[in-house]
Amino acid sequence: MFGLVREEPRDAVRSLAVVPLLMPEEIDLFCTGDDEDLALSNACLEVEAALRDREWAALERLLGLVAAGEGDLAERVWRLPDWAFRPAARAMYELGWLRV
Repeated sequence: MFGLVREEPRDAVRSLAVVPLLMPEEIDLFCTGDDEDLALSNACLEVEAALRDREWAALERLLGLVAAGEGDLAERVWRLPDWAFRPAARAMYELGWLRV
């Protein structure tokens, strides 16, 4: 959808590659939007992409720290040395798995 919204003209929404992903009502609604709607949609999609990238980076850091351990994730994290526990806890916090 991100690439779709950024494409001009809006007729790109009607392309064959996208039609299976969207209902006809959704396509019609999308085509009625003005430039402000398009800008808002782009901004939301950019924020979503940035958050997803941040979460993937946190998950990669966490998995790099616990990959060699045995047991479930909680057991692996609790067994980490101090130098690795803090970054693992930070990654889990960034993923939304810990609350303060």
